[in-house]
Amino acid sequence: RKGDNKCQFCDKEETIQHLFFVCPMARLIWNIIACALNLNPFLNMQELFGSWIKNADKFTKNLIVVGIAAMIWSIWKYRNKACLEKKLQNDPTNLIHMACNWVDAW
Repeated sequence: RKGDNKCQFCDKEETIQHLFFVCPMARLIWNIIACALNLNPFLNMQELFGSWIKNADKFTKNLIVVGIAAMIWSIWKYRNKACLEKKLQNDPTNLIHMACNWVDAW
């Protein structure tokens, strides 16, 4: 929906916070990642960046930051495809796979 301020995934108002962290689709993705990495699911954005990085060594911190950036970039690309090309995929694991490809490429 070009020019629409509604989220492509849940139809609520789209903000940066909503799109990347609050939208049920985004929360599902972050929780899948947390589960796969045996991390506690986060409750808010500060907790995501804080708890996942807090006790990590420098290499792991850098890897987490790159992974978070790749996930945010993938959500953005996924959203744009839904908005501009009218291609909304139903499987959020495709988005996680896209982020893994970005991490590998970077």
